[in-house]
Amino acid sequence: MKDATISSEELENLRRRLAEAEEMLRAIRAGEIDAIVVKGATNPVVYTLKGAADPYRLLVEQMSEGALTVSSTGVILYCNAAFARMIRRPRERLVGGLLSELIVRQMDQRQLTEFFERTARGGEEIEFRTDGGERGHAYVSSTPLTLDDEPLHCLVVTDLSRQELRILHEAIVGSSPDAICSLKGDGAIASWNAAAADLFGYTTCEAIGNSILMLFLPEQREQVIERMQRVLQGEVVRDDFRCATKSGSGVEVSFGLAPIVAGSDNAIAVIAKDITERKRLEEELRDADRRKDEFLATLAHELRNPLASLLSGLHVLRRLPEPGAESERLQELMQRQTKLLVRLVDDLMDLSRISRGKFNLKKEPVDLEAAIHHAAEMTRGLVKANGLELKLMLPSEPLTVDADPARLTQVFGNLLDNAAKFTPAGGRIEISAHRREGEAIMTVADTGVGIPPEMLARVFDLFTQIDGAAVQLRGGLGIGLALVRDIVRLHGGDVEALSDGEGLGSRFVVRLPLSTAAAVEPTVSKFLRKAPGSPRVLVIDDNPDVADSLALLLTALGATVQVANDGAHGIEAFSDRKPDFVLLDLGMPGMDGYETARRIRELPGGKDVTLIALSGWGGDGVRKRTEECGFDRNLVKPVDIEELEKLLDSQVWDHADP
Repeated sequence: MKDATISSEELENLRRRLAEAEEMLRAIRAGEIDAIVVKGATNPVVYTLKGAADPYRLLVEQMSEGALTVSSTGVILYCNAAFARMIRRPRERLVGGLLSELIVRQMDQRQLTEFFERTARGGEEIEFRTDGGERGHAYVSSTPLTLDDEPLHCLVVTDLSRQELRILHEAIVGSSPDAICSLKGDGAIASWNAAAADLFGYTTCEAIGNSILMLFLPEQREQVIERMQRVLQGEVVRDDFRCATKSGSGVEVSFGLAPIVAGSDNAIAVIAKDITERKRLEEELRDADRRKDEFLATLAHELRNPLASLLSGLHVLRRLPEPGAESERLQELMQRQTKLLVRLVDDLMDLSRISRGKFNLKKEPVDLEAAIHHAAEMTRGLVKANGLELKLMLPSEPLTVDADPARLTQVFGNLLDNAAKFTPAGGRIEISAHRREGEAIMTVADTGVGIPPEMLARVFDLFTQIDGAAVQLRGGLGIGLALVRDIVRLHGGDVEALSDGEGLGSRFVVRLPLSTAAAVEPTVSKFLRKAPGSPRVLVIDDNPDVADSLALLLTALGATVQVANDGAHGIEAFSDRKPDFVLLDLGMPGMDGYETARRIRELPGGKDVTLIALSGWGGDGVRKRTEECGFDRNLVKPVDIEELEKLLDSQVWDHADP
């Protein structure tokens, strides 16, 4: 048996090795070296990672992916800061722990070995558990190595949760229709999406590294710098600027600037939106609002003129001792001014119907010569009063168009009225027509004040007024030419304004497609028949002034008139008097005109009376409803005296004589 006595030499050697081990443990605990003691199959094994100052080690520490070294049994020997952040656990608590504790799917030693083999071949996705109990997804690849004869595995872990967010963020920024970029604290561009390249014309390579100030005009740059300084202090800033693109063109841009909170570096997020179209629309709205204000002011002026004439005429008539030449002249003046008011209201109503899509045309083959002659006759009084010459130059061959005859006359009437209004005394107006390539071409030319070149494209816009005292003194609401354009286009044609400049006259050219059908000759309806004797008329209107004034007019025209101010009294008066005509207001309170008409038709003699609707609305919807209720005619207030006189001179029956 060997002597168990230990020599002093062996004892000294053991003491030295023990001192070395204690020093190593002290150094490990003090963090002076990276090492860990792992219990082996027989004896503990101490692992050290040598060369901590090696550049490779520094690279691993600075990686954005997680990196760790694991023993063959799954003990974590080392991990970098990125992996600790991913797991949300301090590194000192991770080192020495088991990798399997961090993976949601538990693995025994065999499964762990297979895991290392699979990740070494091509990587594998795992679900991990953070220190707070949350779960995340990561992609793990590994590389086997041997250190001090011990097998180890170096793992690289990519946090898929953060990567998915980053990919999503990049996709959102990249596909955004708004220009998005980021700036460094000094204003240098750090990122630049595709929309920014499209908006400003600079590619990503051209933009990154350059100052954002290159997008702004020199006089704007101080403002931009001030806005960026406010953002760097934590403020969110929004502002609009007109920027310069790479091509040199200007673009209106709305900017939003916000601070980026990420680390210690100052950065700014910028979102830019092209608002050029919005600015254009805003300017158009401001212009439309200005023209509306001008229109309202002009409307008040245009209404005051005829009203002042009417009031003056009424005062004079009241003071005249007896009728004479003076009273006849006043009556002509008052009639002319009243027609002006009626026409003004009619034009406004037509514009309203066109804008609401309620403007219906009653088309038929129309001879243009008849429409032009009718319009010329309507305007002849104004032409004569202004001391102008009107000349018609019409072809001998007929020019037939498919049109609403009343609206076609309105078009030429408005053009002639416009020419007469803006041509000084002694001037000339010419209207001509000819055929060309399947179209009828009509031109209304004058020797008037002309149109400035910049206004030619806008002269048909609603409420447009041409600047200049000579023009403005002649008045006008700026709606006549707008109506001309709209009515002509509704007929499938077009109209153009031409002028050589101010003081050189104007030409308005109307083009309409020709029709192959023959023009319809105007005829007197076979349903009209002369009424014998003095007609008996019943006026039903809830407005006493309107009813009484209409009764006075009818009496002056030779009728016997009775007045009722509501539907019930009107029905009672009809039963008592059996009139030939009933002029019935549609908008009465209580029993309206429609209901009153239906009840009159049900009374004895109600089927033979001529029912005439009176309304301030002249749309097709009103006409259709009055026909359904049994009305024979529809008159728009104020009633045209000539039309009313024709009605009294004839009787409208609801059937033809056999």
